[in-house]
Amino acid sequence: QPQPQPQMQQQQQPQLERHGNLFIGNINFATSKEEVTEMFNVCGTVLSVRILSDAGSGKSRGSGFVRMGSYEEALKSVRTLNGHNGMLVKFADHDVGQSGKGKGKG
Repeated sequence: QPQPQPQMQQQQQPQLERHGNLFIGNINFATSKEEVTEMFNVCGTVLSVRILSDAGSGKSRGSGFVRMGSYEEALKSVRTLNGHNGMLVKFADHDVGQSGKGKGKG
């Protein structure tokens, strides 16, 4: 007779990285960090906002990153704000933390 299997089903799938780092795209070029912060505050605590800019001109590229206080707040942001005024809101591929600070400019 087959032996009963222990109840270990929860560990069958590897745990996905759960973080609060979001990528935002298709934002108006005139949108400020403060305006992005206000938009995302309705979903939770905004820890940081970074709008990507062109190195030469300093003008916005229309995309950036928002770090929320928790995975749950980030998930609420995706569900609430993705598609709002054409804006793309999705989880960043990785939780990059504060990397980028302290790097030299080559």
